[in-house]
Amino acid sequence: MSSFSTVAPFGPISSVGSTSTTRVGWTAGVGVEGKITRNWSAKLEYLYMDLGRFSSGPFTLSPALPISANVSSHFTDHILRAGINYQFDSPVVARY
Repeated sequence: MSSFSTVAPFGPISSVGSTSTTRVGWTAGVGVEGKITRNWSAKLEYLYMDLGRFSSGPFTLSPALPISANVSSHFTDHILRAGINYQFDSPVVARY
């Protein structure tokens, strides 16, 4: 969802708009995990996500003025995750 507003030199003019879409894209990643001790391990993971390009507009900023805007974005993200894990020697059983 997006919204925007603007202030003109001769007074406030605002325009609010919104859009909602479902994006389909792709993700690629690589990761590694290794033992530190008998029960502890460490992991590192990298992901690259690309949801493509989104274009919308023109949006009229004011009915009284001939001003409009186009919007174009390319949605990508880089994700880096690190973690540590503990592995129990035997199953954990709750006793009542």
